[in-house]
Amino acid sequence: MRTKRSTGDESTESAGDVDSSGALAPTPLPSPSARGRPPLLAFWVRWRERRFAVRCCDELLRLYETAAASHPGLSGRELYRLVVTTHCGGDIATVQSVLQRAEESYALWPVSRELTFRDVVHYLAVSGYWDEHEGERWILSDLKPVIDAAIPSRF
Repeated sequence: MRTKRSTGDESTESAGDVDSSGALAPTPLPSPSARGRPPLLAFWVRWRERRFAVRCCDELLRLYETAAASHPGLSGRELYRLVVTTHCGGDIATVQSVLQRAEESYALWPVSRELTFRDVVHYLAVSGYWDEHEGERWILSDLKPVIDAAIPSRF
């Protein structure tokens, strides 16, 4: 908001609000979620993020079902390891890193619990989105409801 502030005989124009003492208050920065983009563009970015997460969920769910059918004795972390190996390639260090980061990001905070397949999918969706959109520094959307809707809780 532009305001006119009078100082004696002259009047100056400045950006920002004037507080009760006549001092210029700092102009607040736009919130990170707005990214300085118009509302329609922010809507499109959110749609693109959610769409990416849905595609990631579909792919990982198919891999999970295939791995579970071909290795009926595997469950939990071992089955997740097989799915991530298939998704990311055969690099053991990368697979371990993905599982560890998924656990650190979603299973240890705010309450420590066992790693779930939803945690792994959530981590891969976010990291995959950032890999495809290199200039992005954050995600506007809360992807948890998208992932919860796409991945059954029994997994």
